[in-house]
Amino acid sequence: MRVEKGNVLFIILIAVALFGALSYAVTQGMRSGGSDISKDQAGLYADEILDYAKSVEIAIQRMMARGVSENDLCFDIDQYPGGNAAFEHVSCADTKNRVYHPNGGGIYYKSINIKALDSAYSANSTYALPYIQSGYQMVGIGNESLPELLLQINFITKDVCMAINRSVGVSNDDGDVFEEDNTAASIAFVGNFAAAPVADTLNDDGVGYEGKPVYCRKSSSGTYQFVKVLIAR
Repeated sequence: MRVEKGNVLFIILIAVALFGALSYAVTQGMRSGGSDISKDQAGLYADEILDYAKSVEIAIQRMMARGVSENDLCFDIDQYPGGNAAFEHVSCADTKNRVYHPNGGGIYYKSINIKALDSAYSANSTYALPYIQSGYQMVGIGNESLPELLLQINFITKDVCMAINRSVGVSNDDGDVFEEDNTAASIAFVGNFAAAPVADTLNDDGVGYEGKPVYCRKSSSGTYQFVKVLIAR
């Protein structure tokens, strides 16, 4: 009887040991898989942003080919007038000038996937907003004295920012994104551009962004920002 009890106890101990080993293996596997999935997800969110930015660029090209001037382009995201007035100007009254309208660019406005963004900045007015701005000149792109029309997305997460740069062939720093020292305020595009010569420039800090029409940067404030040239001037 004692032998049988001893055998049962021995079997139980073996089962406990095997269960512990199995639990450890599963946990490690899940951690490893989670890391891979996180990187894959970052790549998917990066692709979403790049695809959206490209669709805006193509819509603009179609509109300008039909005779819409760069100053008449309208990026109002809802009804005109009213609603979000960040990008409203008089040319928005004609729907053929509206990028986010079937009569204009033929694409639909959509906010940026919040999973690609740093939620710590969710209260900011530009959070999840594809921000169209006209206050910066990009070094190595277009006329060196004129500002470009840019699509800018603020508060990208570091992982997505790095994934964007990998996708477009821009080098990252060791485990991070290169910082670009620029703190000038953004100028929302409302039918006009900053006067030439432009005082504020991007991609001029010698960290590999020079001449790049699309990349993701780390600002001097520590946030991550996507930048895409829509019109090089």
